[in-house]
Order: sequence, then structure tokens, then C-alpha cells
Amino acid sequence: MSTPYHEIAGLDCSDVIRSVDFGNGDIKSDSYRVPREDKAGGVVHAGRDPREVRAKGRFWEDDDLEDYLQVVNQAQEGDEVYPIRSDRCMYIGTASAGMTSAMPVAHPTTGADVNYCETDCKVVCKEPYAYGAEEGLEFTEGLTLPQTVSLTNSGHIPGTLDYLFLSGGYASGYYTKDVELIFNGKPLRLINQMMIGDSFKLDRFGHVEHKLETDFRMPYTALQRSVGGSAYCDYGASGSLAYQALFLNYSSKFIMQFHGPLPIDADGEPELKFTVTQKAGNPKAYYYLSPALTDGVEIDQDIALGENTIFIPDVQGKGFVAFGIVCDSESQITISEISGTVRRYIAEREMPTVDAGEAFDITVQDGEWSSHIADLQIVYRDGYYT
Repeated sequence: MSTPYHEIAGLDCSDVIRSVDFGNGDIKSDSYRVPREDKAGGVVHAGRDPREVRAKGRFWEDDDLEDYLQVVNQAQEGDEVYPIRSDRCMYIGTASAGMTSAMPVAHPTTGADVNYCETDCKVVCKEPYAYGAEEGLEFTEGLTLPQTVSLTNSGHIPGTLDYLFLSGGYASGYYTKDVELIFNGKPLRLINQMMIGDSFKLDRFGHVEHKLETDFRMPYTALQRSVGGSAYCDYGASGSLAYQALFLNYSSKFIMQFHGPLPIDADGEPELKFTVTQKAGNPKAYYYLSPALTDGVEIDQDIALGENTIFIPDVQGKGFVAFGIVCDSESQITISEISGTVRRYIAEREMPTVDAGEAFDITVQDGEWSSHIADLQIVYRDGYYT
């Protein structure tokens, strides 16, 4: 048997967990009767309850207790919990923990009087399955596309991609374009064009996060190129990029472009974050639905000194969106950092799968008129019943 191990949201707490219980995860069923028949007319799979993990802990040290409670109660959806083994994780839906008792005892090592505290943790998992060790391609910079990994589903259930990370490159005048994931022979277009140094993340649930962030540690020409050229980044006459600050002078702009074809998620509006150290006039945030930037819409929110967060409205379900900061002929602004985030989705039925026991390939490839360069990570995990 395996060695006992317990980890939640990155915290190894094997030394303080004394028992783990599993609950729910039962399959529900509906049935209907046939008149004058002794047997059911049919039994229908009506879904499965979420799997629960209950862990009871014991603590002699206040710091350990508080660290544990903080990590568990701040765990995010999609974080990992390893209930009993270091090579089997489950994905967190919600997690909470609290003290259930406290009593004065002698410390087992020092003999000093201390509070001995017991805790109860409840994790509701996103799925009733546990997942094995990571396989695939470790994160590597500057890879030449296409890249293929060959694997076998050695688990109990149909498998799918666990995680993919992609960051765009630039070579010979081309950006990374027309990127496709081919999983077990099924192609899936991920993105039409990337920026340089952006991050595109896809998880097993079809959640996509595309993000670009910079604190301007690069020459101006490199900054322009990273977002698509002077049509998207133009600091105007006498503008500057120095000391990790972008100064947008009169009649200037900094726009980030985020391409489809995957639709923008309705559950989270695209987000523009930036820090302002100086401004004059009335610089504004704009968004666009055309790559030509001919349809700009001003966002009705004032920009303030310090940190700003602006959400991009009315773009759910769209493919292309671009957004950023624009200065008119009477406005200026200095920015020390900026980021743009767009969340998209792939419908569950569109996520490709491979049956248990089958060998398969995962390929990431780009188009003919592309840089053929990307930073890349591919993760696959076998799934097991618990």
C-alpha cells in the first residue's frame, strides 16, 4: 500500500491529518413503471452528487494551525487536494476548515503546557475521480511548433487534456498564429493570433484564460511589437518608455488585442488593470471589436492615480476584443504596469477525450503564416475511481 500523504492547495499537512473520510459521489437514478409489469420500465442515470473529502487534523503549534486554516479557507476552485496519496489528486470545488475542540495538554516534545486543537476540513470536489501523476511536456521556452507527445490512458475512465500553457513568439515578421490542439486525432482551434509573451491557459474543464501583463522592462520597439505594432502602441510625439514607466503623451494609445475564435465567457468580463503614477487631462479606457480598431467604444469610468481596474462590458460570446488606454490631444498619462485578461470557454462536449487503455497523441501546431515559436507546457493525467 502507499505511504499516507495529505496536501491541500499546495500545503503538505501529512503530519497533522489523523483521518480522512470520503462521502457522497453516489449516482442518482430515476425510474418509471410499466402498468401490470413487475420490472421497471427503465432506469435513467440522473447525475452524481459531488464527492466530499473530510479530513480531521490535530495541532500543537498555533502557527501551524493558523497557516492550515488560512490555506484551506482561501483555496480556490480548481486547486488540488491529495487526500491520502502523493500521486492521486482531486480538484477542489469548495473548501472550508475550522476548529472543533481545544484542550490544554503537555507538548509531546517540550513538555510545556499548550493548546491541543482539533480541526475538521470539508472539501467538495468538482468531480468524483482522482487523477494520477502529470505526464506530457514540461514547460519549455522557445519551442518550435508543432510539438507532439505520445501517451497511453492507463486509468479507469476516459481522459482529456488536464492543462495547457502557451505563450506567443515572433520570428521573421510573423506572430504565433492559428494555433490548434489535436488530441487523440480531434483538432480544436485555440487561438487565431497571440501576442508576444502573453499567456494562454486551458484546463480540463474547458476554462481558458488569456492574459498579457508588463511592467515595461523592454525597449519601446519591443513593446510595440509585443502587442501588434504601432497601430496598437503609439506613445505620441515626445512620449517615452524609461525607468519601467510608459509615458503616453497627447494623441497616444496602448491597446492589447485578444483573438478568438473561442467565445468570451459570460461568467467573467475581460479585465484591464494598470497603475498610474501621473496623469493630465482626461485619458480614457477604450475597447474594440474590430482588429482595425475602427469601432472604439469609450468606457464610462474615470482613471485615477494609483491602481485601476476596469471591466470591459458587452463582449460576452464575442471572438476578438482589444482594449487599453487612449489619450486625446489634451491628455497624458504615465503607467508603471498594465495587464489585460480575457476568459473564454470550450463547451464540455467539445473537449476531446481518449478511452481507458488507448494509446494517443497530443499535438500543438500553428498555421503556415506563423512564427512557429512558442513557450509551451502540456499536462495529461489518468483518472481513477475513488
